[in-house]
Amino acid sequence: MVFAVAALLVPSAAFAEVNPAYKAKRVADIEAGPASGIPTTFRMAPFGDFLVFKGEDAAGEEPWITDGTPGGTRLLRDINPGPGDSSPEQFRVFDGVAYFAATDPLNGRELWRTDGTPEGTVLVANIAGGATSSVPFMVGEFRGDLYLTADTPTTGRELWKISAGGGLAQATNNLSTLSPDRMQVAGDYMYFVGNGGDGPEPWRTQGTDASTSKIHDISTAPSGSSPSNESFYDGVAFFGADDGMGSAIWRTNGVGATKIPTGGLSFGGPVARINGRYLLSSFAPITGNELYVTDGIAAPTLLKDINPAGSSLAFLPDNDDPLGIITADDGSSGRELWRTDGTTAGTNRVVNLNPGGSGANGSVARMADGAYVFGGDDGQTGMELFVTDGTAAGTRLLADFVPGPAASNPASLGGDPRGAAARYFTATTPGEGLELYVAGLPQLRGGSGDAGVAPLGNPRSVDLPLSASSPFDTVLGEATIEGPDRKSFSVRPGSCGEGTSLAARTSCQAKLIFTPHKKGTAQATLRFEHSDAQNPLLVPLTGTAGKDKKKPKLKARGKLRNGVVSIKAGCDEICTITASAKGLGKAKAKKIEPGKRAKLKLPKKGKAKGRVGAVKLKAVDLSGNKSGKKLKLK
Repeated sequence: MVFAVAALLVPSAAFAEVNPAYKAKRVADIEAGPASGIPTTFRMAPFGDFLVFKGEDAAGEEPWITDGTPGGTRLLRDINPGPGDSSPEQFRVFDGVAYFAATDPLNGRELWRTDGTPEGTVLVANIAGGATSSVPFMVGEFRGDLYLTADTPTTGRELWKISAGGGLAQATNNLSTLSPDRMQVAGDYMYFVGNGGDGPEPWRTQGTDASTSKIHDISTAPSGSSPSNESFYDGVAFFGADDGMGSAIWRTNGVGATKIPTGGLSFGGPVARINGRYLLSSFAPITGNELYVTDGIAAPTLLKDINPAGSSLAFLPDNDDPLGIITADDGSSGRELWRTDGTTAGTNRVVNLNPGGSGANGSVARMADGAYVFGGDDGQTGMELFVTDGTAAGTRLLADFVPGPAASNPASLGGDPRGAAARYFTATTPGEGLELYVAGLPQLRGGSGDAGVAPLGNPRSVDLPLSASSPFDTVLGEATIEGPDRKSFSVRPGSCGEGTSLAARTSCQAKLIFTPHKKGTAQATLRFEHSDAQNPLLVPLTGTAGKDKKKPKLKARGKLRNGVVSIKAGCDEICTITASAKGLGKAKAKKIEPGKRAKLKLPKKGKAKGRVGAVKLKAVDLSGNKSGKKLKLK
């Protein structure tokens, strides 16, 4: 028999409204008291179930890690010993390791790495030698390696790569002659701004000198076209550049570059993609700074004049954001939450959260289930954390960290187009200063994951650990088995009983039991309720009854009354039981589940006459194993 348990966290089928289980809290008071534990130049990166970030306490600005709980928040290493700052930045996670740039007195600013432990937080290499500083700039993952640029006194700034396993090697030798700047990965190339002697222009590389070339000589002037505000989508780059006729929008897939007419617009920012169209915030004398839209070929057109009297200064949405959530100022309501689908009719204000004042601070982030958290002010709370489903009715206060009209000013929510189950951010309170906070949902994780298939006996049980896998506590509810073969499975809650309060990042243990009720494969689903009623833990179960040599344990007792033999018999697994006695014939065979008793009577008709001898019982399980028993009755 094989019993498979696979963990699966299943979200609601379709996002309809804000989940009432959403929570927000301070992660930890990193710098005790009113001093701030988060520097103003805050940096962070998701790292599995953790977050690596730049924190600050008596040791200065150093690398920290957290799992979203006070006990799981700690300094990784005081790289610059004492109160001095190592100023860790450029966090990039690759091959299970977080790489970053940091400064210490002996090595200067160099490349470091961490596996999430103090002992595993180490210098990768002193690339420049001595205390010179190579000032690493992380480019990104490309074709299985992590690329960065670094500067040495002998080579200048060249491209380097980290391979799986942690090996570091110089990738180019001639890139420094181009003064590479703002290199980013997109599709088949790494794009950068380079100067080959004719001013800054768009360049590309695949990580070698031979693959490095100029994409297009946009400007013939010695000053170059000065590309800026690069945005990348599916291997296509949009950027601003001046070909001598004024700043315009250009696009490239790495082979040549195409100018998109601006129609007199002053392009001054990045581009965001919504429903296959491209949004940009641009200035025109007639409209001010407003949202414009293009298909990537034709000149941008005004999407909507949100502020007819001036500029809406709209903040662009995340790329491919399902609701196109933005913030904008219409000139009368202040900065509020808006949404757009890339059309004029589909661009509308979500809610006037603070009539007469600004109701949003521009910091918005999408969660994994489609909800959005943002810094908002309803006129009563000050700027605090709100949550929305993209409708006025579905917008509400999530947490008022500074009660009353004072504000905690949530910020650094970031923009991850994929959404996140837990969103970290910063907020300020009078008692703790600027600290790290987190918003999200309680989560329950269970099962044995990829190693969840094990050969087991018949019947057999398997331990099922359950954990509160997010930064929030959860209260366990009822555990049920669903599906066509649910009778073949049962669960013993153990320490995971209904009503158990499971603290964040802690676990309990239940037990699953497989008792085959048929030959072949049985399937069912374990449903474990918890605080997030919309997202119970669903664990797919598969059990296959196979051949084994263990005989079923047969238990029976009987009595003779009024000439009729009555027997109650059962097994420790599903089995078929028959009974017979000389002169009385056989009782009808009964298939019985474990833990239950079958009733058999002899003879089938009439009454026994005279002395009744031993009654023979036989049990056969699903594997064909047999066991017998004799009952002597008086």
